[in-house]
Amino acid sequence: AIHFSAEDLQSGVASVELYVRQPGDDWEKTGLSSSKPYGVFEYSTYLSGTFEFCTVAANYAGLVESLPDEADCTVVYDRKAPSSYITARSYRAHNTPVMRIPYSASDGESGIDHVELWHQYEGDPDFGRFPVATLEQASGLFIYTAQREGWHYFYTIAVDRAGNRQAVPPRYYYFSVSYDGTPPVSSCSTVEFAGTNFDVNFTADDPQSRVRSVDLYYRLNGGPMFHYDVIHYSAQGTFHFVAPQDGTYEFYTQATDWAGNKEELPAVPDATCKSDITPPDAVTSCPEATNERSMSVTYSVSDETSGVKEVTLWVKFKTGGWVATGYSSQYREGEFKFDFLQGEGPYRLAAVGEDYSGNVTPLTDDSGAAVYYETVPPQSNSWCESTGQLSPFRVEFASTDEGSGLETILLYYRYNQGDWTESEDQYIGTPEGGSFSFSPIEGCLLYTSDAADELD
Repeated sequence: AIHFSAEDLQSGVASVELYVRQPGDDWEKTGLSSSKPYGVFEYSTYLSGTFEFCTVAANYAGLVESLPDEADCTVVYDRKAPSSYITARSYRAHNTPVMRIPYSASDGESGIDHVELWHQYEGDPDFGRFPVATLEQASGLFIYTAQREGWHYFYTIAVDRAGNRQAVPPRYYYFSVSYDGTPPVSSCSTVEFAGTNFDVNFTADDPQSRVRSVDLYYRLNGGPMFHYDVIHYSAQGTFHFVAPQDGTYEFYTQATDWAGNKEELPAVPDATCKSDITPPDAVTSCPEATNERSMSVTYSVSDETSGVKEVTLWVKFKTGGWVATGYSSQYREGEFKFDFLQGEGPYRLAAVGEDYSGNVTPLTDDSGAAVYYETVPPQSNSWCESTGQLSPFRVEFASTDEGSGLETILLYYRYNQGDWTESEDQYIGTPEGGSFSFSPIEGCLLYTSDAADELD
């Protein structure tokens, strides 16, 4: 609709014609004219674009108005809808309710009049009847404050100056944002006792924006908290922990979600483990020698960190290696009854402790206690002059023992075929050889020597 008016003060307006052109073209008649000095031309076209119009009036004297250089009016005929889109990436997680939503819109003909922001919450049936915000510029930033945590969906609708309205985009063009102001939760577990290396298992959960990472913290013997140098980017897994020293370790996990929410470290540890890399101390004692087939072996085992789990008895015979006897006990102190099943000879017995961390008392050639099992008595011989007048006189001896070794030698005598009596005299020399200074009773004397080894 092109409104016009014309005047001629002398002879009056006889006619008015409408001309049209597009930018850069010459004026052309539209074929529309009027004999009235004012009115409305209705111009029709099937082309989109910019149209310039002017009118040329003629009076009754035959004079005609010249075509102007500048158009009287300009109309942009726009049948094409504008376009717009949100320029941020979808699935961004926010830990604050304020969402910044950038957009851009374009229209090749009449230009953008305004851009609308439409919103739907994950539990709502649709996007509602009205936009949540409107901006009168082709590009900019919408600020939306969410009222509830969860997924929020957005799209934009652009409207141009010709009144063309952008169609609602398909769902895969929606901009999706998760508002998550709740921190994730996590926990961990581990064994009660361990050595240097052990596993700390963890699980974490965040129903909204999901778990991004999990950190491990620990304390040693109630001291300051340390961050472990490994981070897991998953909701569950295992930290392979290496204990720097013995002690009680308290473990805490801290999860972070994709919205940036970070879990508070708990006041109470999620898990506790006693790390023990020191083997138990063991003390074994028994007689140095015995002629009994069985004997008692006493032991005492201690472990200050994780405690003694089991004690076993090991044996080494002569020059052989250590062999388990099959005897075991759950008590830190006690005794084992040992049988000499391998015959006579030197034995070494050792108690071996195992703690709850799996550390075992090491065995060396000198571990434990040594014992000699022997049932054969030693041999001795003695001699002196067959008759004599001196008192005291010397009784010489020699003795041997192939087993545990000689401990002492005693002198026995009898008088006139009586009973053997132990002499109170002490020998001079060693148990292997020497003499006694014996003071006899006058008369006939019979004498002998009796060697005693360590087993009597």
